Amino acid sequence: MRTQLCAAAVLAACVTAPVAAQEFRGDITLGYSTFWDDTRLNTLSGTGSYELGFGGGASAQLDLGAYGFNWSGVEAGNAVLHGIYDLAPTTSVGVFLGYENFAGDRYDFYGLEFGQSVGTGGFEVYAARGEEGGLSGTVIGVEGSYPVNGMWDIGVKLDDADFGTGLDVRRFGVKGSFALGSSTSLFAEVGSTRMSVPGAAVSEPFVGVGLNVRLGAGKATFGQRSLAGLVPGL
Repeated sequence: MRTQLCAAAVLAACVTAPVAAQEFRGDITLGYSTFWDDTRLNTLSGTGSYELGFGGGASAQLDLGAYGFNWSGVEAGNAVLHGIYDLAPTTSVGVFLGYENFAGDRYDFYGLEFGQSVGTGGFEVYAARGEEGGLSGTVIGVEGSYPVNGMWDIGVKLDDADFGTGLDVRRFGVKGSFALGSSTSLFAEVGSTRMSVPGAAVSEPFVGVGLNVRLGAGKATFGQRSLAGLVPGL
């Protein structure tokens, strides 16, 4: 876990300076989340997104993530590469290919994504397909945010992972962010996660807090793609 967090920090430090003139942007996020009824089930995460534009509307984005689950002792890490093309100043499409290691199991996935700015806000949608331990599944998600004023933003996010055998994870959250300056913000999130297996299902509320630091020209075009990120605690 510490190794993955350090690697993400080192990559950010090494990349920002030399490529700033080539439309570099990105952000680093440190987060903590837990289930409302049992705070032993919590997650500590560190994620980073780094995007480099090549001109002509094309860019590449690299996501790195590390997750530690307190009660179970499970750790997870992932890396995702996006290829992005701007159809217009307010519209982007992308394809992505990712790898995730969750408790020693490998999960390879790929997908499509679409982002649209609407006024001062915006939204994105994605669909991913992958396989973990011989089990295939589909994950779809939608996320939107809107600035209330110069300091406050509010956003909503819904993700659903369906493995087609009765195993399903659905996560819904509402997030509020407060700007501490031009590049740093604090956020808090409340929501609910529903997990189901054949013959049983449980839905639990969760809360989360964190710190986000923007790099270069601002946040990366698309959000993180991760199975571990769907679980507030384990």
